[in-house]
Amino acid sequence: MMGFVNDYATVKNAKPANIMQYFVAQNVPVTQALASTYAVSDRYFASGPVQTWPNRLFSLCGTPCFDARTKTAYVDNDKYPDYPLLIGQLDQLSIFEQLDRAGHSWKVYYDDEAPVAAVIKYVADHWDHVWDGGNVWPFESHPDLFHGDFFDDVAKGQLPTFSLIEPRYQMLSFRGEIAPNSNHPGDSLPVGDSGIPINVSCGEQLLAKVFQALVANPTLFATTLLVVTYDEHGGLFDHVTPPKARSPFPPGTVTGFDYSVYGVRVPALFINPYVKPGIFRPPASTPPFDHTSLLATLKTQFNLSGSLSPRVDSAPTLTGLMNAMQPAIKAPTIPIPACNWDSSTLRRGHAHPMIRTALWNTIQLIVWAVILCVILNVLIGVYSAVRQYSALDYTFTIGAFIGFSIPTFFFGLLAIHFLTTELRHWLGWSEPLFYSVGIHSSGTSGFVDYLRHAALPVLTLSVQLVASWSRYQRTAMLDVLGADYIRTARAKGVPRRTVIFKHALRNALIPLTTVMAVDIELRVRFHKPARDARRTTSVSMIGPGTRMRTRTPRLTAATSASVVRSSGTK
Repeated sequence: MMGFVNDYATVKNAKPANIMQYFVAQNVPVTQALASTYAVSDRYFASGPVQTWPNRLFSLCGTPCFDARTKTAYVDNDKYPDYPLLIGQLDQLSIFEQLDRAGHSWKVYYDDEAPVAAVIKYVADHWDHVWDGGNVWPFESHPDLFHGDFFDDVAKGQLPTFSLIEPRYQMLSFRGEIAPNSNHPGDSLPVGDSGIPINVSCGEQLLAKVFQALVANPTLFATTLLVVTYDEHGGLFDHVTPPKARSPFPPGTVTGFDYSVYGVRVPALFINPYVKPGIFRPPASTPPFDHTSLLATLKTQFNLSGSLSPRVDSAPTLTGLMNAMQPAIKAPTIPIPACNWDSSTLRRGHAHPMIRTALWNTIQLIVWAVILCVILNVLIGVYSAVRQYSALDYTFTIGAFIGFSIPTFFFGLLAIHFLTTELRHWLGWSEPLFYSVGIHSSGTSGFVDYLRHAALPVLTLSVQLVASWSRYQRTAMLDVLGADYIRTARAKGVPRRTVIFKHALRNALIPLTTVMAVDIELRVRFHKPARDARRTTSVSMIGPGTRMRTRTPRLTAATSASVVRSSGTK
C-alpha cells in the first residue's frame, strides 16, 4: 500500500490525516464484544479496489457486471445503467435465483427507502410493494400494516435460508430525517453537505438489535450464522497490499480492468454459538476470503447448481469455521447503545444559501426551457398553419396530444432511460451524451458540459409547453392568414415569405405572448437527490450472515447483514 496517502493527497481539499484514523474499542463496544467472543478474519478482502455497487454485486452475483456493448467492466457507481435508481436494471444471475432453483428461501430486509439489491432485476421482480412484500421486507416496521419485518421473522423462527440485511445509508426519508446506520464515513446527505456526519454509534445500535433478536431465540441462533462485513473500506488506509485475484470474467469477455486484484481488507465477523472463537483464516494454499467466499459457501452448503463466475468457483469457503461438538459459546450481554446522531445542526444554518442555489438553478432551467419553447413554437406553429393538413401538420398535432397526455415526471424517466442509458448503448459510447444528475461533471466545467447536464431537465420542462403553445400559435397564425390585409398584400404581389414573416407572424405572436405570460410560473422546489447507497467502512456493519441447521450454521451472504440456513454439517 506504499503511496496510498500520497495518492489521496492529490485529491482537491483532501486531508490525508482523515484516512489514517481508526476506532478504539470504546467507540464500537458492540463490534468489540462480538469480535472478542466469536470469530473474525484478518484475511477477508473487498472483492475489488472499487466503490460500493461493484463490491455489493460481487457479494450477490459473484461479478460486478459489465457493459456488453463496450466490453468494459463497471468500476464506478455512476457508470451503472440508470444510476442511482434501484429499478432492477441489471439482469444478472444472482444467488437469489440459484436458491430459488434449488428450492431454498431468501429475503432482503432493508432499513433505507429501498435496498441496493433491488438493482438486480430478479430481486426487483420479487418485491411486492403493495401486498405481502414478496421477498423484500422492511428491516423494522414503522409500522407496516401489511408486511412483517426482520424481528417478526426471528421471533417466530421463520428466517429464510438466506437473509440479507441492508442498513440505512442516508438521512432522507418520507418520515422525516432518520439517522443513517451504515457506518460509512462522510456526510449524512446522499448528495451535498449537511454538516452532519454519519455516527458509528447508530451502526452499533443496529448490530446490537440484530444480535439480541437472534440470542432471544436460542434454537434459531444455534442454526444461524451471522456474518457482519463491509462492501469496501471507505477510503481508509490499510497496511496490507491487496493480492492478485482471479478475474470474475472468462478470458476475452472484457477489455481494460478485469478485476484481477482484490480490494483493501474489510472487517468480517462470524457469529454463532458453535464457531471456533478467534481469528479464522483460509488455508494457506487457497486465495484469501472475499465477498464471493460467502457465495461459494452457500453453493457448497446447499448444493446449488450453476456457476455465478470464475471468481466464485475458485473462492475458499468457510469450511472449518464451525465445530458442532464444542460447548456452545455463552452469548455476551450487549446492551443496545444510543444512536448519538444529532441533526439539530442542519437547522441552525440560514436557509438563504439553499434558497439562493435552488432559485438560481430553477431560473436557469426556466430561461432555457422558455427559449427552446419559443423557438419550437414559432417553427411548428407557422409551418402547421402555412401547410395546413399536410403530413407534418398531422404529425405535429399527434405529437401535441401525446405531449399533453404524458405526465412530466413520467416523460423525465423516459428521457433518462432512452437518452442517457439506451442512447449510450446504441452508440457504443463509454459516456452518455446527456447526464441525468448535477449541473457539471465532477472536476469538469465548460459550456458544453453544462448543456449536457441541462438538456434533459430543459427538455422535460418544455414538452407540455411546446404542445400547448404550438397549438395556440397555429390557430393565431391561421386567423391572421385569413385576414383582409394579408389577402390584399398577396394580391399586390408582396413576396410570400415577407407576407408570412413580416406581416402575419408579428400579429400572430400577440395572443401567444399573453398565453406565455399566464403559463410561466416560477416555482422553487427543493429536490433532495437520491444517494449513492454506500456500504460501511471501518467498523462492522450488518453484513452477510448465514444460518445452518443442526449445529452447522447457515451462511448469510451479501454486504450488509445476512442470515442463511443449512442442513447438515459442512
